[in-house]
Amino acid sequence: MKTVEAYIKTFPASVQTELKKIRNLILAEVPEAEESINYGMPAYKYKGKPLVYFAGYKYHIGFYATPQGHEAFAKELAKYKQGKGSVQFPLDQTMPYDLIIQMVQFKKAVADTAPTKKTTPKKEAIKVAPENKPTLAPSNYCEFSATLEKGNVHKVYHDTAYGFPIHNDDELFCRLVLEINQAGLSWTTILNKQENFRTAYHQFNIKKVATYKEKDVTRLMADAGIIRNRLKIEAAIHNANIILGLQKEHGSFENWLNQNHPKTKVEWMKLFKKTFKFTGGEIVNEFLMSTGYLPGAHQLNCPTYKKLVKAKPAFLKL
Repeated sequence: MKTVEAYIKTFPASVQTELKKIRNLILAEVPEAEESINYGMPAYKYKGKPLVYFAGYKYHIGFYATPQGHEAFAKELAKYKQGKGSVQFPLDQTMPYDLIIQMVQFKKAVADTAPTKKTTPKKEAIKVAPENKPTLAPSNYCEFSATLEKGNVHKVYHDTAYGFPIHNDDELFCRLVLEINQAGLSWTTILNKQENFRTAYHQFNIKKVATYKEKDVTRLMADAGIIRNRLKIEAAIHNANIILGLQKEHGSFENWLNQNHPKTKVEWMKLFKKTFKFTGGEIVNEFLMSTGYLPGAHQLNCPTYKKLVKAKPAFLKL
């Protein structure tokens, strides 16, 4: 098999459609990527470094962003079957195109910021785990966090914050802003910058952020310690003003959430879309799951789940 086109044509029409979409997404995000067939599958390099690989199977699409890419998106990939540096996206489920784009963008950013070396980098080996054999790689965020050292940002977040209810409006606003800023990036990046965000956004004081003017937008756009994206910054200011209105009408942001609970994920997404700015489906899902309004943050056998139950998250009060 010499070309990606020839590779894709070997699959049924329905699988071809998904493979073509993924290929187009990769090339749209990184037009300079070198495309080839390597390890028997479509492979992409950028600046001489492995970017991503993908492959078609009978029941799923295999996507390979190398261990580095998968570790960075451990939380987002937790619901999928995984191997070392690989993830399986089932063909009978909606393909997570937004997540694929984010992973490609992350790998591109890594290559863009890597120091230039005169020597040729070693080829990064991609080992595809046999379809039906068990793997020792972490298969979800809980297992991944269990492998980390005490003090790791992911471990601290998983053990003390993820899925736990928040009863302070400023902290709820903080979580919403962080989730919005994660779009297109890895959660690792956001966790490493969270203290910078707190300083830059006045500890996420809703009343203060709601008063931000153009000079504040300029200040934030110049702050290398946070994510300098004008749309995300303007969304934070807009959403702060919306929350002030919710507080006036319902007493607090938390009350508004509680009064709308329970809802299905789709219903929540529709509500957030008409209420806030920059709140796509994945952002809404993670915000609600991370604050206890939707289940799924922890596996039932995860030690942290017992602590979560004691905290009485909203999803247990149905």
